[in-house]
Amino acid sequence: MLSESYRYKFLRKLTGPPEETKSSDNTHGGKGTDEKIKMKQVKDIVEDAQTNKRARPPTSLAKMYRSEGLMEECLRRVVSLEADVTNLRQENASLKADLLSQQQEKEELREKVTDMQKEMKVLKQTVETTQREQQFDSENVQQRLYCLESHAQGLIALEAGSANPRIVCLDTRTGTLNRRASTSAIVTTGTSSETGPDNPTDKAMTYEHRKKLASQQLKKDLQLGIVLPALEEANIITTEMKERIDSHTSKMEKVEEFLNILKTRGDKAFEICLNALKEDPGSAHLVKELEVSNV
Repeated sequence: MLSESYRYKFLRKLTGPPEETKSSDNTHGGKGTDEKIKMKQVKDIVEDAQTNKRARPPTSLAKMYRSEGLMEECLRRVVSLEADVTNLRQENASLKADLLSQQQEKEELREKVTDMQKEMKVLKQTVETTQREQQFDSENVQQRLYCLESHAQGLIALEAGSANPRIVCLDTRTGTLNRRASTSAIVTTGTSSETGPDNPTDKAMTYEHRKKLASQQLKKDLQLGIVLPALEEANIITTEMKERIDSHTSKMEKVEEFLNILKTRGDKAFEICLNALKEDPGSAHLVKELEVSNV
């Protein structure tokens, strides 16, 4: 309910100022007196209405109560609207906070996706590198296995033979050197012999021929397909020796094995090899390497 002072002010605005009296002498005084009387009447009406002394308030008082009720209703609506506005503002602030949180989560997810893509790229490169390394290691293992198999075949071929030609060669050369040493110890008139006579049964090659076979040019340019057929036909290179030569993988190793075997087969083997090279025009420079003067 409204206070008494507010009601009086409200009733003043509704009723307006009192009518002016006809007497000009007492204009201001009469006006104030009428207003006081009117206010007293209104006060009495209000008090009567509050104490229910009258069954029905006058029309002006009913209007006043209706206006007062409307104002209170308006105030209640204003308060309700203000509360609704406050709630909407709070909801709006909450929605803004949720939206900001969602944006932050979205940024975090985007960063995580970017990091995962980088990690996937690094893992892919690592897998490719590992695959290349495994392929390289596999090729190396296969190459080593091939070399081991070749050496194993060579050892098996050596064990299958009755005697090792290299050992025979070393024994023969040792005997020849011993004979030459004993011969060189004998002092003859005018000269001394460096080498003794070769044993007809000794297949060791002379020093000059062995020296020519040690030529690097021969090891580099010798084609086994030119000399091997003639030596095999003369039964100087046996099947076992041919297998030993073929057990090697590189051309240089095959040539070195062939020359080592050839040194154990005597001077006849050297001559057959030289004649085979003479028949090949492309081996003329090797013929010059092998030709020995004053043999």
